[in-house]
Parts: sequence; structure tokens; C-alpha cells
Amino acid sequence: MARSRSRRPRQHAATDSNLKRFFERGYHWGGAFEHPDYCVADGHCWEHRGTGIRVWRDAIDLSGGRASARVVFHYTSPIAFDCITAPEREAEEVWASLVTEGEGANAWWGKGVYTVPLAPHQWDSVAEILDNNFRNMMARDVVSKGRAFVNEEYPPRVAFCVPILALPDSLYDVSVRPTPEMEAAGKRAGESLAGKLLDEPGKPRRCCVVLRVQGVPEVEVEGARSRLVVALRARAEAASERFGEHHRDAVDAAQRLGNVLLAQGSAVLERRERMLGPEAPRHADLCWQPGLAAAGPRPAAGSGAAVPAGPGGF
Repeated sequence: MARSRSRRPRQHAATDSNLKRFFERGYHWGGAFEHPDYCVADGHCWEHRGTGIRVWRDAIDLSGGRASARVVFHYTSPIAFDCITAPEREAEEVWASLVTEGEGANAWWGKGVYTVPLAPHQWDSVAEILDNNFRNMMARDVVSKGRAFVNEEYPPRVAFCVPILALPDSLYDVSVRPTPEMEAAGKRAGESLAGKLLDEPGKPRRCCVVLRVQGVPEVEVEGARSRLVVALRARAEAASERFGEHHRDAVDAAQRLGNVLLAQGSAVLERRERMLGPEAPRHADLCWQPGLAAAGPRPAAGSGAAVPAGPGGF
């Protein structure tokens, strides 16, 4: 079933220069993204030349793979990005690094994943993104901690960008659609739980889209991981067909797929060992896939406490 998804008509696998359209239309079917404002930073990210922000070359697909999915962008710190995109992380850790909720989280518009509809090249500067995401918090910290603190502390919070695919019903553009928490507090669209306006008179307009999953968050994350493998396999096949299996892009796509499979397999075996004891790996290795073993020894999966998503913002 997974392989059949990659058999998309060839016109859908063309190169696209629109990042939003690429993720909504071409990403799952082997399309390529090329834009003069972006360069490949490493095997996992593009880097936007103007801001230095790195964009994950893949997406967290929380849409169930539906064609009606829309892409939004979650800006985050290097530490949180590593947790969100690491295949070996527990689903609970990934979700904890995405969501803004709980005590001290500054979830001004209700709980959920705080995103925006704009990619890095659609902003004038990092300062504009920071003002959009952290205007009130930065103003508070300038007074209490000083400008130098704000200039050092805040830019890393938007150093990375994670594309997320979600169904329209799960996306709350708070400028026009209140979240359940806003409605419960009697707040109209565009008015935060603290009574602050998203768009303040005389100041630049801002945007905020709160993503709320419909099911159990950890289950949704696991589903997204499965769809990532499907997408990477389709992209590897498409690159091989388009360029030849020895071309750099085809080798890169195959390597990204292999790395994810290795990391996910290692994480499963590590969890098995924790559950069943130290003898479990010897039994589990009987099921180690030859295709994966050829790529090298099975690495140890990372572990540790969940990385907080950050102090919210907006």
C-alpha cells in the first residue's frame, strides 16, 4: 500500500519554487523544491539565505495523509528542533517539544502547537518574526531584564522551522477563529486570553495559527512517523527515476530514507530491551533487516527528558 502512493502522475513530481505549494502538493509524490533564497544546509535542512533560518526538508504530517492538508510553519529552537525531528525520540517527547500548554507556557490563545502560515522568505527579517511571535514577552523582558538579554535570548527561538501538514478543521487562525479556550473565556477573535490584541493599532500586523490535534497526540505523532517513511520512500523512488540511481539527489534521498529506518528500528529495539530485560536484544536481532544491517551497525537510540516547546509567545 505504501509503495502505491509513490505512483503519482509525473507532472506532480516537478520542481517547485513555492515552499507552501511544495509541501501541500509535491512533497509526498517526489517533487523537488528549489528557490534562489534557499540552499541545502545539510542532509536535513534548507537554509534561508536572508535570515539564516533552517527549514526541515520534511514535514510532520498530522493530516492522515489527506489531500486537503494545509501546511503551517512552527518556528523553534535548535534543541527543540533536534527533539521534534529525531526519529528515535519517543512520541511523548516529540509532542512535548511541539505543544504550548501548561504552567508557565504563555499559551495566550489556548493550548496547541503555535504556528504561522509564512515561510522564512515571506518575512522581511528575523526581527519581524520575533515581533510576530514574542512581542509582548520581549517588551516585558526588556523592562525586567534589559535589551541585551532580549537580543541574546530570543533569536535562537526561531532559528529552525518545522513544516506541519494538518487538516483545515484543526487549524485555528486566531485572528478570525477563536480557540475553545478563547470562547470559554468570552474572548472574540484576535483577543488573547490576557486581553491583548493580536493586531494592535499603530503596530505591524501579526498572525498566529494554533494547531489542535483531533485524536490522542502521541498516536498522531506515531502516524506522522509512518507517513514520513512513505513520503521518503516515494521521494527516493522519484529521484532515482528522474536522475538515475547514482545521481547525487537520488543517493541523498535514499540515504535520508535509510537513516530514518535505522533510527526508528533502533528505537523499537531499545524499548523492547527496557521492557523485557537485557536478554531481549539477542532475540530482537534475529529480526534485524539485512538491508538495514548492510548500512552499518545498529546505533544506540538517544534518550532523555522531553525538551519543552518554549515559552509560547504572541
